[in-house]
Amino acid sequence: LNLIRIYRQAVLNLIHPSKNPGNLVGDSYNEDEQLPELITTNDHYIQFHLFLNKLILCYLFQEITHATEYAAITDQLLSEGAVGLLVVPVFYFYDSLIKLAGFSEASPEEQSRILEKVHTNQTRMEHWAEHAPMNYQHKFHLVEAERYRVLGQTVEAADAYDRAIDLAQMHAYPNEEALANELAGKFYLAKGKFKIAKTYLLDARYCYLCWGAMAKVQDLDQRYPQFFDRLPERILPTPTNQPSTSPIVTSSTGTELLDLATLMKMSQALSGEIVLDKLLAKLMTILVENAGAEHGCLILHMNGEWQIEAEGYTDPQTVSVLQGILIQSDMAKDHLPLSIVHYVIRTQASMVLNQVVQDYRFNQDPYIVNHKPKSILCTPLMYQGKCSGILYLENRLTVDAFTRDRLEVLQFLSAQAAISIDNAQLYTQLESRVQERTTELTQANNRLQTEILERQRSEQTLRFIVEGTAAVTGEDFFRSLVRSLAQALHVRYALVSECVDHSATRVRTFAFWQNNQLGENLEYDL
Repeated sequence: LNLIRIYRQAVLNLIHPSKNPGNLVGDSYNEDEQLPELITTNDHYIQFHLFLNKLILCYLFQEITHATEYAAITDQLLSEGAVGLLVVPVFYFYDSLIKLAGFSEASPEEQSRILEKVHTNQTRMEHWAEHAPMNYQHKFHLVEAERYRVLGQTVEAADAYDRAIDLAQMHAYPNEEALANELAGKFYLAKGKFKIAKTYLLDARYCYLCWGAMAKVQDLDQRYPQFFDRLPERILPTPTNQPSTSPIVTSSTGTELLDLATLMKMSQALSGEIVLDKLLAKLMTILVENAGAEHGCLILHMNGEWQIEAEGYTDPQTVSVLQGILIQSDMAKDHLPLSIVHYVIRTQASMVLNQVVQDYRFNQDPYIVNHKPKSILCTPLMYQGKCSGILYLENRLTVDAFTRDRLEVLQFLSAQAAISIDNAQLYTQLESRVQERTTELTQANNRLQTEILERQRSEQTLRFIVEGTAAVTGEDFFRSLVRSLAQALHVRYALVSECVDHSATRVRTFAFWQNNQLGENLEYDL
Protein backbone atom coordinates (compact mmCIF):
# COMPACT_ATOMS: atom_id res chain seq x y z
CA LEU A 1 0.00 0.00 0.00
CA ASN A 2 2.92 2.38 0.66
CA LEU A 3 3.99 1.83 -2.94
CA ILE A 4 0.55 2.74 -4.27
CA ARG A 5 0.43 5.84 -2.08
CA ILE A 6 3.80 6.99 -3.44
CA TYR A 7 2.67 6.72 -7.05
CA ARG A 8 -0.70 8.29 -6.30
CA GLN A 9 1.00 11.26 -4.64
CA ALA A 10 3.24 11.64 -7.69
CA VAL A 11 0.10 11.72 -9.86
CA LEU A 12 -1.49 14.30 -7.55
CA ASN A 13 1.63 16.46 -7.87
CA LEU A 14 1.23 16.33 -11.65
CA ILE A 15 -2.45 17.23 -11.43
CA HIS A 16 -2.37 19.98 -8.81
CA PRO A 17 0.21 22.79 -9.07
CA SER A 18 2.46 23.19 -6.02
CA LYS A 19 5.55 25.13 -4.98
CA ASN A 20 7.62 21.95 -4.59
CA PRO A 21 6.37 19.39 -7.14
CA GLY A 22 9.30 17.07 -6.38
CA ASN A 23 8.29 16.83 -2.72
CA LEU A 24 5.92 13.88 -2.16
CA VAL A 25 3.89 15.39 0.65
CA GLY A 26 0.13 15.54 0.29
CA ASP A 27 -3.18 13.74 0.71
CA SER A 28 -1.81 10.32 -0.29
CA TYR A 29 1.76 10.23 1.04
CA ASN A 30 4.10 12.17 3.31
CA GLU A 31 7.77 11.50 2.62
CA ASP A 32 8.82 13.65 5.59
CA GLU A 33 7.15 11.13 7.89
CA GLN A 34 7.79 7.91 5.96
CA LEU A 35 11.36 8.32 4.69
CA PRO A 36 13.07 8.14 8.13
CA GLU A 37 11.26 4.88 8.82
CA LEU A 38 12.28 3.49 5.41
CA ILE A 39 15.91 4.35 6.14
CA THR A 40 15.71 2.83 9.65
CA THR A 41 14.22 -0.43 8.33
CA ASN A 42 16.65 -0.45 5.39
CA ASP A 43 13.76 -0.82 2.93
CA HIS A 44 15.62 -0.30 -0.34
CA TYR A 45 12.67 -1.42 -2.47
CA ILE A 46 10.27 1.32 -1.35
CA GLN A 47 13.08 3.89 -1.21
CA PHE A 48 13.89 3.12 -4.85
CA HIS A 49 10.33 3.86 -5.94
CA LEU A 50 10.16 6.99 -3.78
CA PHE A 51 13.32 8.55 -5.21
CA LEU A 52 12.46 7.41 -8.74
CA ASN A 53 9.23 9.41 -8.59
CA LYS A 54 11.02 12.36 -7.04
CA LEU A 55 13.69 12.49 -9.76
CA ILE A 56 11.05 12.24 -12.52
CA LEU A 57 9.00 15.08 -11.03
CA CYS A 58 12.06 17.26 -10.51
CA TYR A 59 13.18 16.66 -14.09
CA LEU A 60 9.75 17.40 -15.55
CA PHE A 61 9.59 20.67 -13.62
CA GLN A 62 13.21 21.49 -14.54
CA GLU A 63 14.67 21.24 -11.04
CA ILE A 64 17.80 19.66 -12.50
CA THR A 65 20.02 20.03 -9.41
CA HIS A 66 17.56 18.10 -7.22
CA ALA A 67 16.89 15.62 -10.04
CA THR A 68 20.63 14.91 -10.29
CA GLU A 69 20.85 14.35 -6.53
CA TYR A 70 17.88 11.96 -6.49
CA ALA A 71 19.19 10.09 -9.56
CA ALA A 72 22.45 9.38 -7.72
CA ILE A 73 20.54 8.06 -4.69
CA THR A 74 18.30 5.91 -6.90
CA ASP A 75 21.32 4.52 -8.76
CA GLN A 76 22.89 3.55 -5.44
CA LEU A 77 19.67 1.85 -4.30
CA LEU A 78 19.55 0.00 -7.61
CA SER A 79 23.06 -1.34 -7.02
CA GLU A 80 22.03 -2.48 -3.53
CA GLY A 81 19.33 -4.84 -4.69
CA ALA A 82 16.36 -3.05 -6.31
CA VAL A 83 16.90 -5.04 -9.52
CA GLY A 84 14.50 -6.99 -11.70
CA LEU A 85 11.83 -4.27 -11.52
CA LEU A 86 9.77 -3.20 -14.52
CA VAL A 87 10.58 0.43 -13.74
CA VAL A 88 14.36 -0.04 -13.96
CA PRO A 89 14.36 0.99 -17.67
CA VAL A 90 12.40 4.10 -16.69
CA PHE A 91 15.19 5.02 -14.28
CA TYR A 92 17.89 4.62 -16.93
CA PHE A 93 15.78 6.71 -19.34
CA TYR A 94 15.43 9.64 -16.94
CA ASP A 95 18.95 9.21 -15.60
CA SER A 96 20.29 9.84 -19.11
CA LEU A 97 17.98 12.82 -19.69
CA ILE A 98 18.93 14.38 -16.34
CA LYS A 99 22.65 14.01 -16.99
CA LEU A 100 22.31 15.51 -20.48
CA ALA A 101 20.21 18.37 -19.09
CA GLY A 102 23.12 19.36 -16.86
CA PHE A 103 25.78 18.76 -19.52
CA SER A 104 26.43 22.42 -20.41
CA GLU A 105 27.13 23.33 -16.79
CA ALA A 106 29.58 20.45 -16.22
CA SER A 107 33.36 20.57 -16.44
CA PRO A 108 35.09 18.86 -19.42
CA GLU A 109 36.02 15.91 -17.21
CA GLU A 110 32.46 15.60 -15.94
CA GLN A 111 31.10 15.89 -19.49
CA SER A 112 33.21 12.89 -20.49
CA ARG A 113 31.80 10.90 -17.56
CA ILE A 114 28.26 11.95 -18.50
CA LEU A 115 28.65 10.77 -22.10
CA GLU A 116 30.15 7.48 -20.91
CA LYS A 117 27.25 6.90 -18.49
CA VAL A 118 24.66 7.80 -21.13
CA HIS A 119 26.34 5.38 -23.55
CA THR A 120 26.06 2.59 -20.93
CA ASN A 121 22.41 3.41 -20.30
CA GLN A 122 21.66 3.52 -24.03
CA THR A 123 23.26 0.13 -24.58
CA ARG A 124 20.76 -1.31 -22.12
CA MET A 125 17.88 0.69 -23.64
CA GLU A 126 18.74 -0.45 -27.16
CA HIS A 127 18.61 -4.08 -25.97
CA TRP A 128 15.18 -3.54 -24.40
CA ALA A 129 13.98 -1.69 -27.51
CA GLU A 130 14.86 -4.68 -29.66
CA HIS A 131 12.66 -6.96 -27.55
CA ALA A 132 9.83 -4.51 -26.76
CA PRO A 133 9.96 -1.60 -29.26
CA MET A 134 6.49 -0.43 -28.28
CA ASN A 135 7.76 0.37 -24.77
CA TYR A 136 11.35 1.48 -25.24
CA GLN A 137 12.09 2.54 -28.81
CA HIS A 138 10.82 6.11 -28.37
CA LYS A 139 12.76 6.40 -25.11
CA PHE A 140 15.95 5.37 -26.89
CA HIS A 141 15.47 7.97 -29.65
CA LEU A 142 14.61 10.78 -27.25
CA VAL A 143 17.83 10.23 -25.30
CA GLU A 144 19.69 10.08 -28.61
CA ALA A 145 18.14 13.42 -29.60
CA GLU A 146 19.37 15.00 -26.37
CA ARG A 147 22.81 13.44 -26.83
CA TYR A 148 23.03 14.84 -30.38
CA ARG A 149 21.93 18.23 -29.01
CA VAL A 150 24.73 18.52 -26.47
CA LEU A 151 27.23 17.37 -29.13
CA GLY A 152 26.05 20.08 -31.51
CA GLN A 153 24.77 17.64 -34.14
CA THR A 154 21.70 19.68 -35.08
CA VAL A 155 20.36 17.64 -38.02
CA GLU A 156 20.66 14.34 -36.19
CA ALA A 157 19.02 15.82 -33.09
CA ALA A 158 16.04 17.19 -35.05
CA ASP A 159 15.48 13.84 -36.74
CA ALA A 160 15.72 11.93 -33.44
CA TYR A 161 13.21 14.26 -31.73
CA ASP A 162 10.67 13.61 -34.48
CA ARG A 163 11.23 9.87 -34.37
CA ALA A 164 10.71 9.86 -30.61
CA ILE A 165 7.51 11.90 -30.93
CA ASP A 166 6.08 9.68 -33.68
CA LEU A 167 6.87 6.45 -31.83
CA ALA A 168 5.51 7.72 -28.50
CA GLN A 169 2.29 8.74 -30.25
CA MET A 170 2.06 5.42 -32.13
CA HIS A 171 2.47 3.39 -28.94
CA ALA A 172 0.17 5.58 -26.81
CA TYR A 173 2.66 7.18 -24.42
CA PRO A 174 1.13 10.68 -24.10
CA ASN A 175 3.43 11.61 -21.22
CA GLU A 176 6.59 10.88 -23.17
CA GLU A 177 5.11 12.28 -26.37
CA ALA A 178 4.57 15.50 -24.40
CA LEU A 179 8.11 15.41 -23.05
CA ALA A 180 9.62 14.80 -26.49
CA ASN A 181 7.67 17.74 -27.91
CA GLU A 182 8.76 19.96 -25.02
CA LEU A 183 12.43 19.08 -25.43
CA ALA A 184 12.19 19.60 -29.20
CA GLY A 185 10.55 22.99 -28.56
CA LYS A 186 13.38 24.01 -26.22
CA PHE A 187 15.91 22.79 -28.81
CA TYR A 188 14.46 24.99 -31.56
CA LEU A 189 13.99 27.88 -29.15
CA ALA A 190 17.72 27.79 -28.38
CA LYS A 191 18.37 27.90 -32.14
CA GLY A 192 16.19 31.00 -32.51
CA LYS A 193 13.55 29.10 -34.53
CA PHE A 194 10.60 30.60 -32.64
CA LYS A 195 7.77 29.54 -34.98
CA ILE A 196 8.97 25.95 -35.04
CA ALA A 197 9.52 26.01 -31.27
CA LYS A 198 5.97 27.30 -30.73
CA THR A 199 4.54 24.41 -32.77
CA TYR A 200 6.32 21.79 -30.67
CA LEU A 201 5.50 23.52 -27.38
CA LEU A 202 1.82 23.78 -28.31
CA ASP A 203 1.82 20.06 -29.04
CA ALA A 204 3.59 19.43 -25.72
CA ARG A 205 0.95 21.46 -23.89
CA TYR A 206 -1.84 19.56 -25.60
CA CYS A 207 -0.32 16.16 -24.76
CA TYR A 208 0.20 17.13 -21.12
CA LEU A 209 -3.41 18.29 -21.04
CA CYS A 210 -4.65 15.00 -22.51
CA TRP A 211 -2.49 13.13 -20.01
CA GLY A 212 -4.17 15.08 -17.22
CA ALA A 213 -0.97 16.76 -15.97
CA MET A 214 -2.55 20.14 -15.26
CA ALA A 215 0.38 21.25 -13.11
CA LYS A 216 2.71 20.71 -16.06
CA VAL A 217 0.32 22.63 -18.35
CA GLN A 218 0.53 25.56 -15.94
CA ASP A 219 4.31 25.17 -15.80
CA LEU A 220 4.53 25.55 -19.59
CA ASP A 221 2.21 28.55 -19.53
CA GLN A 222 4.47 30.27 -17.03
CA ARG A 223 7.73 29.38 -18.76
CA TYR A 224 6.64 30.40 -22.24
CA PRO A 225 4.17 33.28 -21.85
CA GLN A 226 5.20 34.61 -25.27
CA PHE A 227 3.46 31.58 -26.80
CA PHE A 228 0.60 30.81 -24.43
CA ASP A 229 -0.53 34.23 -23.16
CA ARG A 230 -1.89 34.94 -26.61
CA LEU A 231 -3.73 31.65 -26.75
CA PRO A 232 -7.52 32.38 -26.58
CA GLU A 233 -9.00 31.19 -23.34
CA ARG A 234 -11.60 29.13 -25.11
CA ILE A 235 -9.40 27.26 -27.57
CA LEU A 236 -7.96 23.84 -26.86
CA PRO A 237 -5.06 23.36 -29.31
CA THR A 238 -4.83 20.22 -31.34
CA PRO A 239 -1.36 18.78 -32.06
CA THR A 240 -0.10 19.38 -35.57
CA ASN A 241 0.98 15.77 -35.86
CA GLN A 242 -2.65 14.65 -35.63
CA PRO A 243 -4.20 16.03 -38.84
CA SER A 244 -7.38 14.01 -38.39
CA THR A 245 -8.57 16.34 -35.62
CA SER A 246 -9.25 20.05 -35.47
CA PRO A 247 -9.16 22.68 -32.70
CA ILE A 248 -12.01 22.61 -30.21
CA VAL A 249 -13.53 26.09 -30.05
CA THR A 250 -16.35 27.25 -27.79
CA SER A 251 -19.09 29.63 -28.73
CA SER A 252 -18.91 33.15 -27.38
CA THR A 253 -22.07 32.65 -25.36
CA GLY A 254 -20.73 29.57 -23.61
CA THR A 255 -23.88 27.57 -24.38
CA GLU A 256 -22.26 25.32 -26.93
CA LEU A 257 -19.21 24.19 -25.00
CA LEU A 258 -17.26 24.48 -21.79
CA ASP A 259 -14.32 26.86 -21.47
CA LEU A 260 -10.83 25.55 -20.95
CA ALA A 261 -10.77 26.30 -17.23
CA THR A 262 -13.94 24.28 -16.67
CA LEU A 263 -12.58 21.48 -18.85
CA MET A 264 -9.40 21.31 -16.80
CA LYS A 265 -11.38 21.38 -13.56
CA MET A 266 -13.51 18.44 -14.65
CA SER A 267 -10.47 16.51 -15.84
CA GLN A 268 -8.81 17.08 -12.46
CA ALA A 269 -11.94 15.86 -10.68
CA LEU A 270 -11.87 12.62 -12.67
CA SER A 271 -8.12 12.09 -12.34
CA GLY A 272 -8.15 12.59 -8.58
CA GLU A 273 -10.60 9.79 -7.74
CA ILE A 274 -9.57 6.12 -7.52
CA VAL A 275 -12.50 4.56 -5.62
CA LEU A 276 -14.68 3.05 -8.36
CA ASP A 277 -18.17 3.81 -7.03
CA LYS A 278 -17.23 7.42 -6.18
CA LEU A 279 -15.55 7.85 -9.57
CA LEU A 280 -18.61 6.54 -11.45
CA ALA A 281 -20.95 8.83 -9.50
CA LYS A 282 -18.71 11.85 -10.13
CA LEU A 283 -18.30 10.92 -13.80
CA MET A 284 -22.03 10.59 -14.46
CA THR A 285 -22.77 13.86 -12.66
CA ILE A 286 -20.16 15.76 -14.69
CA LEU A 287 -21.07 14.26 -18.06
CA VAL A 288 -24.85 14.46 -17.76
CA GLU A 289 -24.86 17.99 -16.36
CA ASN A 290 -22.37 19.46 -18.83
CA ALA A 291 -23.34 17.65 -22.01
CA GLY A 292 -26.89 18.96 -22.25
CA ALA A 293 -28.32 15.53 -21.48
CA GLU A 294 -31.29 14.58 -19.34
CA HIS A 295 -30.37 10.94 -18.91
CA GLY A 296 -27.16 8.98 -19.27
CA CYS A 297 -25.70 5.51 -18.76
CA LEU A 298 -22.18 4.21 -18.48
CA ILE A 299 -21.61 0.68 -19.74
CA LEU A 300 -18.35 -1.03 -18.75
CA HIS A 301 -16.72 -4.24 -19.92
CA MET A 302 -16.24 -6.19 -16.67
CA ASN A 303 -15.56 -9.89 -16.18
CA GLY A 304 -16.02 -10.51 -19.88
CA GLU A 305 -19.51 -8.94 -19.96
CA TRP A 306 -20.91 -5.53 -20.93
CA GLN A 307 -22.80 -4.16 -17.94
CA ILE A 308 -24.61 -0.94 -17.06
CA GLU A 309 -22.59 0.27 -14.07
CA ALA A 310 -23.83 3.85 -13.69
CA GLU A 311 -26.94 5.83 -14.59
CA GLY A 312 -27.81 9.47 -14.06
CA TYR A 313 -30.78 11.83 -14.48
CA THR A 314 -31.00 15.62 -14.28
CA ASP A 315 -34.68 15.89 -13.33
CA PRO A 316 -34.68 14.90 -10.57
CA GLN A 317 -30.91 14.85 -10.16
CA THR A 318 -30.05 11.27 -9.26
CA VAL A 319 -27.11 8.95 -9.87
CA SER A 320 -26.96 5.21 -9.22
CA VAL A 321 -23.76 3.20 -9.55
CA LEU A 322 -22.46 -0.38 -9.64
CA GLN A 323 -25.77 -1.74 -10.87
CA GLY A 324 -24.23 -4.60 -12.84
CA ILE A 325 -27.12 -4.87 -15.31
CA LEU A 326 -26.06 -7.11 -18.20
CA ILE A 327 -26.98 -5.52 -21.52
CA GLN A 328 -28.14 -8.93 -22.77
CA SER A 329 -30.81 -9.02 -20.06
CA ASP A 330 -34.42 -7.93 -20.48
CA MET A 331 -33.90 -5.39 -17.70
CA ALA A 332 -31.39 -3.46 -19.83
CA LYS A 333 -34.08 -2.69 -22.43
CA ASP A 334 -35.72 -0.31 -19.95
CA HIS A 335 -32.54 1.76 -19.52
CA LEU A 336 -31.22 2.45 -23.03
CA PRO A 337 -31.57 1.45 -26.72
CA LEU A 338 -29.53 -1.71 -27.07
CA SER A 339 -29.37 -1.50 -30.88
CA ILE A 340 -27.35 1.74 -30.65
CA VAL A 341 -25.10 0.45 -27.87
CA HIS A 342 -24.32 -2.74 -29.81
CA TYR A 343 -23.58 -0.64 -32.91
CA VAL A 344 -21.02 1.49 -31.03
CA ILE A 345 -19.46 -1.58 -29.38
CA ARG A 346 -19.09 -3.20 -32.79
CA THR A 347 -17.77 -0.17 -34.70
CA GLN A 348 -15.98 1.58 -31.78
CA ALA A 349 -17.13 4.84 -33.36
CA SER A 350 -19.11 7.68 -31.80
CA MET A 351 -22.70 8.17 -32.87
CA VAL A 352 -24.81 11.33 -32.67
CA LEU A 353 -28.50 11.11 -33.56
CA ASN A 354 -30.26 14.47 -33.49
CA GLN A 355 -33.59 13.32 -34.90
CA VAL A 356 -33.84 9.80 -33.59
CA VAL A 357 -37.39 9.00 -34.69
CA GLN A 358 -36.44 9.68 -38.31
CA ASP A 359 -33.50 7.28 -38.31
CA TYR A 360 -34.80 4.04 -39.82
CA ARG A 361 -31.85 2.04 -38.42
CA PHE A 362 -32.90 2.49 -34.80
CA ASN A 363 -36.38 3.97 -34.58
CA GLN A 364 -37.91 0.55 -34.05
CA ASP A 365 -35.80 -0.16 -30.98
CA PRO A 366 -38.21 -0.89 -28.05
CA TYR A 367 -36.58 1.73 -25.85
CA ILE A 368 -36.88 4.46 -28.50
CA VAL A 369 -40.48 3.49 -29.20
CA ASN A 370 -41.39 3.68 -25.50
CA HIS A 371 -39.33 6.68 -24.32
CA LYS A 372 -39.04 8.71 -27.55
CA PRO A 373 -35.70 10.46 -27.00
CA LYS A 374 -35.14 13.30 -29.48
CA SER A 375 -31.34 13.44 -29.34
CA ILE A 376 -28.84 10.66 -28.57
CA LEU A 377 -25.06 10.65 -28.18
CA CYS A 378 -23.22 7.36 -27.74
CA THR A 379 -19.41 7.22 -27.66
CA PRO A 380 -16.81 4.57 -26.77
CA LEU A 381 -14.31 4.97 -23.94
CA MET A 382 -10.97 4.05 -25.50
CA TYR A 383 -7.85 3.24 -23.48
CA GLN A 384 -4.64 1.78 -24.89
CA GLY A 385 -6.39 1.00 -28.15
CA LYS A 386 -9.21 -0.97 -26.52
CA CYS A 387 -12.83 -0.10 -25.87
CA SER A 388 -13.30 -0.35 -22.10
CA GLY A 389 -16.69 1.33 -21.85
CA ILE A 390 -19.58 3.03 -23.60
CA LEU A 391 -21.10 6.40 -22.66
CA TYR A 392 -24.76 6.84 -23.59
CA LEU A 393 -26.52 10.23 -23.27
CA GLU A 394 -29.95 11.36 -24.35
CA ASN A 395 -32.23 14.40 -24.38
CA ARG A 396 -35.96 13.81 -24.59
CA LEU A 397 -36.95 17.45 -25.10
CA THR A 398 -34.53 18.96 -27.60
CA VAL A 399 -33.59 18.08 -31.16
CA ASP A 400 -29.92 18.71 -32.06
CA ALA A 401 -28.94 18.77 -28.38
CA PHE A 402 -25.53 17.21 -29.06
CA THR A 403 -23.38 19.29 -31.40
CA ARG A 404 -20.03 18.32 -32.91
CA ASP A 405 -18.28 20.61 -30.43
CA ARG A 406 -19.96 18.87 -27.50
CA LEU A 407 -18.93 15.52 -28.91
CA GLU A 408 -15.27 16.59 -29.14
CA VAL A 409 -15.22 17.75 -25.53
CA LEU A 410 -17.02 14.61 -24.37
CA GLN A 411 -14.47 12.53 -26.23
CA PHE A 412 -11.70 14.40 -24.42
CA LEU A 413 -13.38 13.82 -21.06
CA SER A 414 -14.13 10.23 -22.01
CA ALA A 415 -10.43 9.62 -22.60
CA GLN A 416 -9.71 10.92 -19.09
CA ALA A 417 -12.60 8.82 -17.76
CA ALA A 418 -11.27 5.64 -19.39
CA ILE A 419 -7.89 6.12 -17.72
CA SER A 420 -9.46 6.90 -14.35
CA ILE A 421 -11.82 3.92 -14.56
CA ASP A 422 -8.94 1.59 -15.40
CA ASN A 423 -6.96 2.91 -12.44
CA ALA A 424 -9.97 2.61 -10.14
CA GLN A 425 -10.59 -0.97 -11.23
CA LEU A 426 -6.94 -1.83 -10.57
CA TYR A 427 -7.23 -0.20 -7.14
CA THR A 428 -10.42 -2.19 -6.43
CA GLN A 429 -8.73 -5.43 -7.49
CA LEU A 430 -5.77 -4.65 -5.27
CA GLU A 431 -8.02 -3.92 -2.30
CA SER A 432 -9.85 -7.18 -2.95
CA ARG A 433 -6.58 -9.10 -3.05
CA VAL A 434 -5.42 -7.44 0.15
CA GLN A 435 -8.72 -8.35 1.81
CA GLU A 436 -8.45 -11.93 0.52
CA ARG A 437 -4.91 -12.18 1.84
CA THR A 438 -6.01 -10.75 5.18
CA THR A 439 -8.81 -13.30 5.35
CA GLU A 440 -6.40 -16.11 4.48
CA LEU A 441 -3.99 -15.00 7.20
CA THR A 442 -6.83 -14.75 9.72
CA GLN A 443 -8.04 -18.23 8.84
CA ALA A 444 -4.50 -19.61 9.04
CA ASN A 445 -4.07 -17.98 12.44
CA ASN A 446 -7.36 -19.47 13.63
CA ARG A 447 -6.28 -22.92 12.44
CA LEU A 448 -2.98 -22.49 14.23
CA GLN A 449 -4.73 -21.49 17.46
CA THR A 450 -7.03 -24.50 17.14
CA GLU A 451 -4.06 -26.81 16.64
CA ILE A 452 -2.34 -25.29 19.67
CA LEU A 453 -5.43 -25.87 21.83
CA GLU A 454 -5.77 -29.43 20.59
CA ARG A 455 -2.09 -30.06 21.34
CA GLN A 456 -2.54 -28.62 24.82
CA ARG A 457 -5.53 -30.89 25.42
CA SER A 458 -3.54 -33.90 24.23
CA GLU A 459 -0.64 -32.98 26.51
CA GLN A 460 -3.06 -32.55 29.41
CA THR A 461 -4.60 -35.95 28.69
CA LEU A 462 -1.22 -37.61 28.60
CA ARG A 463 -0.24 -35.95 31.88
CA PHE A 464 -3.50 -37.16 33.39
CA ILE A 465 -2.84 -40.71 32.20
CA VAL A 466 0.77 -40.69 33.40
CA GLU A 467 -0.19 -39.22 36.76
CA GLY A 468 -3.00 -41.77 37.14
CA THR A 469 -0.78 -44.79 36.46
CA ALA A 470 2.61 -43.78 37.80
CA ALA A 471 2.11 -45.20 41.33
CA VAL A 472 0.75 -48.65 40.41
CA THR A 473 2.23 -51.86 39.04
CA GLY A 474 1.14 -55.28 37.77
CA GLU A 475 -2.54 -55.88 37.18
CA ASP A 476 -3.41 -52.69 39.05
CA PHE A 477 -1.35 -50.79 36.49
CA PHE A 478 -3.50 -52.06 33.62
CA ARG A 479 -6.72 -51.36 35.50
CA SER A 480 -5.53 -47.82 36.20
CA LEU A 481 -4.42 -47.38 32.57
CA VAL A 482 -7.75 -48.58 31.14
CA ARG A 483 -9.70 -46.35 33.53
CA SER A 484 -7.58 -43.30 32.69
CA LEU A 485 -7.81 -43.88 28.94
CA ALA A 486 -11.53 -44.56 28.97
CA GLN A 487 -12.26 -41.41 30.99
CA ALA A 488 -9.93 -39.25 28.93
CA LEU A 489 -11.28 -40.50 25.60
CA HIS A 490 -14.91 -40.72 26.76
CA VAL A 491 -15.41 -44.29 25.51
CA ARG A 492 -17.95 -46.79 26.79
CA TYR A 493 -15.79 -49.94 26.54
CA ALA A 494 -12.05 -50.47 27.01
CA LEU A 495 -9.96 -53.53 27.84
CA VAL A 496 -6.43 -54.95 28.04
CA SER A 497 -6.01 -58.70 27.54
CA GLU A 498 -3.37 -61.43 26.96
CA CYS A 499 -3.33 -64.89 25.43
CA VAL A 500 -3.49 -67.73 27.98
CA ASP A 501 -2.48 -70.70 25.78
CA HIS A 502 0.18 -71.41 23.17
CA SER A 503 -2.38 -71.72 20.38
CA ALA A 504 -3.31 -68.05 20.88
CA THR A 505 -7.00 -68.85 20.65
CA ARG A 506 -8.01 -68.02 24.21
CA VAL A 507 -7.43 -64.71 26.02
CA ARG A 508 -7.92 -63.31 29.51
CA THR A 509 -8.47 -59.65 30.42
CA PHE A 510 -6.21 -57.78 32.79
CA ALA A 511 -8.65 -54.88 32.95
CA PHE A 512 -12.16 -54.41 31.56
CA TRP A 513 -14.00 -51.06 31.50
CA GLN A 514 -17.74 -51.05 30.94
CA ASN A 515 -20.40 -48.39 31.53
CA ASN A 516 -18.11 -46.00 33.41
CA GLN A 517 -16.73 -48.61 35.82
CA LEU A 518 -14.24 -51.46 36.01
CA GLY A 519 -15.83 -54.90 35.63
CA GLU A 520 -14.71 -58.40 36.57
CA ASN A 521 -11.94 -59.91 34.46
CA LEU A 522 -12.96 -62.74 32.19
CA GLU A 523 -11.64 -65.30 29.73
CA TYR A 524 -12.99 -65.89 26.23
CA ASP A 525 -12.17 -67.62 22.98
CA LEU A 526 -11.08 -65.69 19.91
